[in-house]
Amino acid sequence: MKYWGHVISLSMAVILSGCASSYSDSGTFIPSPKDVGNMLSKKETPQELIAKSQDKELTKTFVEGKFTKVTSINALPYGLSLECKRLYETDSFIYLSKSRQFYRDLAANFLQDDVAKAYIDTIQKRGNGYSIYNGEGNQALLKAYVGGALKENTKTEIYMYDSDFAIVEYNKAGEKVSALIRQARIEPSQLGSAMGHNDPAVTIHQNIFVLFEGEMKKVALNLNNATLQNNLYKSVGLDTPVSASSQASTPSSTSKADKIKELHELYKSGALSEEEYNKEKTKILNNDAKPTASTSTTPSNPYVGTPMEAMLVQKFNQQNGTNFSSMKEIQEYAIAKKQQQ
Repeated sequence: MKYWGHVISLSMAVILSGCASSYSDSGTFIPSPKDVGNMLSKKETPQELIAKSQDKELTKTFVEGKFTKVTSINALPYGLSLECKRLYETDSFIYLSKSRQFYRDLAANFLQDDVAKAYIDTIQKRGNGYSIYNGEGNQALLKAYVGGALKENTKTEIYMYDSDFAIVEYNKAGEKVSALIRQARIEPSQLGSAMGHNDPAVTIHQNIFVLFEGEMKKVALNLNNATLQNNLYKSVGLDTPVSASSQASTPSSTSKADKIKELHELYKSGALSEEEYNKEKTKILNNDAKPTASTSTTPSNPYVGTPMEAMLVQKFNQQNGTNFSSMKEIQEYAIAKKQQQ
C-alpha cells in the first residue's frame, strides 16, 4: 500500500538519508513515528497530486502505476521522490564488506526495472528522447540537485551515489525536460546489528528522484555539463539539432548573427559540445553547407559489453588516463604491465 506524505522540502532532499523505519526479522514493516504521523494525516489523492503537478504525465505514470519494490511516493516541489525502503533483504547472503560490489553489480538491472521502463515509456509517448549516463553522471546530477555536498559515509552507513545509471529526458531542442536519478543507503540489518558482528549482514535502501522541468532549471545552475557528457552511456530518440546553418541551401532572411545566436543557445543547453559549436560557427561564417552528422546529440557508445562493464571501463580510463573500450583490453594491459615488472 502506498502512503502519500507531505511535500518534501529541498532542505530534506539535501540530506538524502533514507528512512528511519525498521523491519522485524520476519520482514514485516514497522512504521517509524514519522510514518505513523503521515498515515494519520490527511492524504492527497492521486488525482489531487496530478492536478497540481507541473508534469502531469509523469506524475500520473507513477502515482497510478504499480511498482514491485517501491514502498512510498512523495511529491516534491518540482518532482517526485520514490522510496524502496527495503530494496534487498540480505540477512542471509551479503555482508557489509561485500555490499558495495553487490550493489554495483545491480546497476544494469535498474535500467530494466519497472520504474525505469515506466519513465522511458512516458518520455517516448510524448515524442521526446533521452540519454543514459553512467554512475559519475548520476552523482553529478545528485550534487547539482541538492546544491552542495552529498551525505558522507559513517561507520554504520554507506551511501552509494556513483553506482546507478541516470536517465535524462530531452526535447527536440536539446533542452533537459526531466531526469530520473537514484541513490542507495546500506546499513546493518536488524539481525546484523543485534549480533554485533564486525562484518554484519546489511539491508539496502534506495531513493529514486524524478525531477521535472522546473527542478531541472535549478539543477542547470549547479551542473557540470562536461562531467555529465563525459559519462554518457548512450542516447535514444534524439535527433540531430537543426541549426539555421543547415538551411543554407534554401532562401532565408536570417542573418549570420541570428544563426550563430541560435547555435549558441543549443551549445548553452548542452545539445552541442564546445568543439561542435565552434565547428558549426565556422561553417556559418564561411557559408558552408549544412552540418555533418558529427553534430548529432546521439553520440555512439565507445564502450563494448554490458552497461556495468562500460561503467567500469570508463572509470578505469578516467583514473589511469587510458583509452580502452573493453574489460578484455584492460586485462591484457594489466598482464603486460605485470610481466614488465
